[in-house]
Amino acid sequence: MSRNYEVPGFFDNYVRNHEKRKNHSEGWLKEYVVDKISDNVTTIVDFGCAIGRNFTPFNTQYNNSENIHKPYKFIGFDIHPEEKIQEQKLIDFVYYRYSLEDFLKNINNFDIKWE
Repeated sequence: MSRNYEVPGFFDNYVRNHEKRKNHSEGWLKEYVVDKISDNVTTIVDFGCAIGRNFTPFNTQYNNSENIHKPYKFIGFDIHPEEKIQEQKLIDFVYYRYSLEDFLKNINNFDIKWE
């Protein structure tokens, strides 16, 4: 299987011109996900992660009872070449260059605990 994906110009510019958006994750993440995430969740997976801006709200999550940082493992999937992602990453995450379709064909190749 070849993973030589073609990235449309719009999305290529989206990764390169992140300065305007780098501190602006999707607004709904805080209200609907981060604030309500269960304590048993240890891994956050993002399909179409680009440089990882949607991981940033999870990086500051705290355990409500003890006010201790709850570390997550971040895993991102996207079709951009890894070197473009690595040079502009906003947060430390494991990056895989995969389309969603290729991921689904090879789902058992990844060490992700879905339970």
